[in-house]
Amino acid sequence: MASASSGWAQALGDPQKRLRIIVPYGSGSGVDIASRVIAERMAERIKQAVIVENKPGGSAMVGVAALKNATADGTTIGIIVSGNAAQPWMTKDLQFDIRKDFTPITIIYSGPLVMTVSTSLPVRTLAEFVAYAKSNPGKISYGSLGSGTTTHLAAELLAQSAGLQMTQIPYKGSNEIHTAVASGDVTMSFDNYVSPRALVDAGKLRALVSTGAKRSQLLPNVPTLAETYPGVELGFWTGFAVPKGTPKPIVDQLARDLRAVMQTPQVQQHLINSGSVPGGGPPEEFEALINNDYEKFGRVIRAAGIKPD
Repeated sequence: MASASSGWAQALGDPQKRLRIIVPYGSGSGVDIASRVIAERMAERIKQAVIVENKPGGSAMVGVAALKNATADGTTIGIIVSGNAAQPWMTKDLQFDIRKDFTPITIIYSGPLVMTVSTSLPVRTLAEFVAYAKSNPGKISYGSLGSGTTTHLAAELLAQSAGLQMTQIPYKGSNEIHTAVASGDVTMSFDNYVSPRALVDAGKLRALVSTGAKRSQLLPNVPTLAETYPGVELGFWTGFAVPKGTPKPIVDQLARDLRAVMQTPQVQQHLINSGSVPGGGPPEEFEALINNDYEKFGRVIRAAGIKPD
């Protein structure tokens, strides 16, 4: 512990500085809760205060733009999310480029999205949903966290694969989406399973399909999209980054500390319980994922005919 603390302080050059984590979602969100679990362990490791600062809005664009504009001195790290890799394809005059304006540190967690419908909807399989959607043209909608988010792109990918017409209904938060699906205000949604899990357990939502390359350990009886449409998969991820220009010795020390924190039993168990795959890999792995998803999301968006606005 002392060694870790002195290493961070020496790299930073000011032992009185506090570490700030910018979270681009509101308090109480899954990302926020995970960040606070990690911040607590990080504070213990580096013997410094670690402050979580929520900057929600704009499908995570507000918080990520704030991270870009933060002083690149190692006192600020932030959360970037998979949806940020799609935003350059959809947003004119975007305030950041996820591939160029940040130095990735490590993935926090990743995983598939899960499609849920109300248990009152007369479908129990993906095939039944597709048949239902085709027999009800113009009546199928899906909830999302906004254009360019994985909750939007997963539904768009299903629409392209199955030849469906569906209407996107954006919401400010995941809880609102799943309440709307359960009540029948929208037909279905895709999201990280941690968000609709309580309603699934309560018998108000039904999980039909997941978007991973293989079935989720939490939902072994729920098939993947790829089982019906080979090669069709889409995951989400959340990770830590710092503003581009942060000195390499500081980046290296932050990476060592954060990756060590990611391996603690408390953090691992929290992420596993949330239905995610814990991260903690090297920066190179995270950078490759960002670049890969930028291209993948671009293909989905171009195929959908979506133009930047």
